[in-house]
Order: sequence, then C-alpha cells, then structure tokens
Amino acid sequence: MAQSSSYSTIDNKKEKVVVCNCNIEAKGIQAWTVDDPGRRFYTCEGRRVSNGYQTCNFFRWYEVENPHGWQYTALLGARNVIRQQKEDISNLRNQVRELSLENVRIGGAVRLENESSGQLHLIQTSTVKHVKRLEEKYWF
Repeated sequence: MAQSSSYSTIDNKKEKVVVCNCNIEAKGIQAWTVDDPGRRFYTCEGRRVSNGYQTCNFFRWYEVENPHGWQYTALLGARNVIRQQKEDISNLRNQVRELSLENVRIGGAVRLENESSGQLHLIQTSTVKHVKRLEEKYWF
C-alpha cells in the first residue's frame, strides 16, 4: 500500500481466517487510497500488553491483483462522493450547532424582553392606579 488513508472494517464471517505473527486472527480492512481503492488486506489487530498495546505489523493483501480499468475509476469516484458527502454532513452539523446556539441566545433575549415588558406593565398599572387614587383624594 503506497499511501495511508481512511479504511473500513470487513465484517464478512464467510471469509477464511488469516492468523498474524501474534497467532491471533488478523483483521480484514479495506483501503481507500488513490493507489488501492477498495482493495482489502489483513493486518494485526494487536493485543494488550501490560499498560499498552502491541502489534506484530502483519500485512497481507486479500486479493492478489490491484483494481484497474473501470473498477478502479468507479471506486475512486465512489470514494470521492463519500468524502464530499462526509464533508457536507460535517458542515451541516456545524451550521445546526451554530443555529442552536443562536436560538438559545435569542430565546434568552426574548425572555428578558418579556420579563422587562411584564415589569413595565406592572409599573404602568400601579402608576395609573396611584394617579387615580390621588385624583380621587385631591379632586375638588
């Protein structure tokens, strides 16, 4: 594999079991590099040792041939579409997060304005009542 890039786990239990140099079952991975799009390989999943993790760096291709021709082009195209969709989803999530924060800020401002309006209304009402009492008391 010429470049490191993203990968996905192969979860097909019908495949043959490959054992790494640690004598444990190797993990099936799918490469999404430019040179090897969609090509599957086995690698050591590693094992826990004391406070750390250890791997034997086992590597073996699942298929012998590299993808080529229309398959190669189709896989690269699909990979690019998926990457773009992931980026779009990330951008939309950021927009939702920003709008949610703005909504909270606006909601707080509206609540303060409503409270202020309510207090102003109470002040106006009590002032009007007070003025009426004064008028009744001092009206000749």
